[in-house]
Amino acid sequence: SLGLLLESTGRHEEAALLLRLALEGREAALGPESPETLESMGDLAGILQKMGKYEKAEVLRRRILASCENALGSMHLSTLSALDALTRVLQDEGKLDEAEPLLWAVLECRDEQLGPLHRDTVESVNRLAELLDEMEKRREAESMYRRALEANEAVWGCLHPRTLGCLHRFGVLLHSTGKLEEAKRALRRAAEGRDAVLGPSHPLTIASLSRLAGVTRAAGGREDAVAAYRRVLKERTGTLGPTHPATLVSLSLLATL
Repeated sequence: SLGLLLESTGRHEEAALLLRLALEGREAALGPESPETLESMGDLAGILQKMGKYEKAEVLRRRILASCENALGSMHLSTLSALDALTRVLQDEGKLDEAEPLLWAVLECRDEQLGPLHRDTVESVNRLAELLDEMEKRREAESMYRRALEANEAVWGCLHPRTLGCLHRFGVLLHSTGKLEEAKRALRRAAEGRDAVLGPSHPLTIASLSRLAGVTRAAGGREDAVAAYRRVLKERTGTLGPTHPATLVSLSLLATL
């Protein structure tokens, strides 16, 4: 539709207006719980979420969820998708305590119905690990990251961006809990994998390398940390310029070693 086309080009206000008109038209013609109406409602909720209008998006996501539960039952895969979408809005709103039990419910149902290595299940594992990490529930987050990493490797492969992103976040968590040697291994794998897949100057590669330098420094490996920080400084100087804040942070960290 034109609304979705406008959304794809970043014209969010215009897109929201057209998507709202489409929703009102379908609701009047087809009823509030028709699949087409719910589709339009989801499209509008998505653009509102992108615009930061989380409360309005949440209202729509709850309407979609209620309609799916009434028509299909709470265990239907479409209902689980609606519940998952609601948790994303809640997380964006900072309602982490409310999002957590809902995301656990999505994971448990998908695990049971689809199996542990279905892509939707793996995505739920990834999201729950990140949510627990954000909530600083480190023990639970570590356990979920371990499951997520194993599942991502099985489903996507060791060099897939999803797997490498999971490795990076897992390494950062391990660093925060003092498991420095394991953190180094995870971040080294993430840095080397991103280097191979994305290139040495990609921001994600540099992010993993910078984190690796930090944990290496914390573990007492000064020479390796210096080498890593020098590479980070070189790449950031080349891509961002010598006066960019990130470049200056790298320079400062190197100077303290």
